[in-house]
Amino acid sequence: MVCKHKSKKIIIFSLFLLLVSGCTKADTNIKEAARESNTKTIEAASSEPEEDINPSDTLLPEQEDTNNTEPFNIIASIPEENLYLYYGKEEDVYFDDIYLSFQNKYLALSGKNLSNPAFAPSLTLFEADSNLAVVLIEEEGTGLFITNLHVIKLDDMLEIPYEEAIGYLDRNISSVIRDDGIAVLDLGDKVIEFHVAEIETLSNLFDLIGYGGNIAYYIYEDKIYCDIALQVSPACYLGYIQLEYCLEGDSYHVDDMRFCTYSDNQIKYIEKNK
Repeated sequence: MVCKHKSKKIIIFSLFLLLVSGCTKADTNIKEAARESNTKTIEAASSEPEEDINPSDTLLPEQEDTNNTEPFNIIASIPEENLYLYYGKEEDVYFDDIYLSFQNKYLALSGKNLSNPAFAPSLTLFEADSNLAVVLIEEEGTGLFITNLHVIKLDDMLEIPYEEAIGYLDRNISSVIRDDGIAVLDLGDKVIEFHVAEIETLSNLFDLIGYGGNIAYYIYEDKIYCDIALQVSPACYLGYIQLEYCLEGDSYHVDDMRFCTYSDNQIKYIEKNK
């Protein structure tokens, strides 16, 4: 009887071990399955694309996108020459903090440009492509058009100074508008008289011929020019002074000055040599 009782105990104990072993194995399988599930979840999460980030929100104006050789915020370019003009910030109706990029070199330019795409700045190579003219359009409106010129020597990425147009006119021309409606312009070597009373009311006339509200720098036939409009009243223009520049030493100077009329000119005038 003792042997049978002992045998029963052994059988019961063996069943207990089997159950414990089964539970332990099941628990191990559950843990392994959980680990495998977590691993797959982590792998899936890491394979999901990251949220798009606008590089211009994180990079400074002078930095480049590491995945793109072109700078951000480009407003003018000559891609085949690796020339790019771009801005660092936009305020009101202007692009500011303007930079020029050329062959991974950068040059900050003074001034600003209108943000309206219709008035984008221009880049023009001249002097056998060794120099670059950057013309920024700073102001535009009724009777208003003002540009800002930068001349860059590309080899050194340095600005070449030039004689500023308005300053040159201040030193080299004089004018008066008489009570009889005759506007007199003295260009130094000649005097031009305009009969403005024929098309403009005398009370609207200025005391002097005005300039400075319309200044246009540009490159033509490999030379720098600037056209400055002349006006005798808020709405009446005589024509414009054209300045032609040439390089003298390390800077550009005005080499020639001439008076030009617009194609729709209706004002009679007489030129007199001194």
